[in-house]
Amino acid sequence: MTSTLISPAKLKNKLSCEKCILVDVRSKDESNASRIQNSICVPLDELEEYSKSLSREADVVVYCRTGNRSAKAAEILVKVGHGNIYNLEGGILEWQKQGFDVLKLTQSGISIQRQVLLVMGLFVFVSTILAVFVSDSFLYFTVFVGLGMIFAGITGFCGLAVLLEKMPWNKTVAKCSLN
Repeated sequence: MTSTLISPAKLKNKLSCEKCILVDVRSKDESNASRIQNSICVPLDELEEYSKSLSREADVVVYCRTGNRSAKAAEILVKVGHGNIYNLEGGILEWQKQGFDVLKLTQSGISIQRQVLLVMGLFVFVSTILAVFVSDSFLYFTVFVGLGMIFAGITGFCGLAVLLEKMPWNKTVAKCSLN
């Protein structure tokens, strides 16, 4: 079993004629910014677990921003025994380039990634000022932040991002508009 590349035009036709499952394997933050209508968001690192709930007979189309992560997603789905796997060629960027609609969520606030950068930057700044004017011991906080960033870079898991996603200001999803 292997996966098949599918062009945006062929996918558009497939969506209008057939029943298939469209899976966005980007992060929830990316998917909330823009996505193909009727797709479900299952980030790549959660896909193997989620695949247990997918019908093995259904056609499954995976996509990401450019097609790289979705190629990995297609490999995962084939590895766990799914047979009808398609990878959107060029990802959502190519889909948009071909003139097909995406849902764009207009959301107030800033992205989780920028919130993480703001919090970490603020934490380093404040702990450095405290180390200079109060006690050298506050430098340990900057070391902690640095180690957390290294861990996030190596593993792809950022505990601060997970925490921020649960904050009430990040739970609100505003209006959807086709574009």
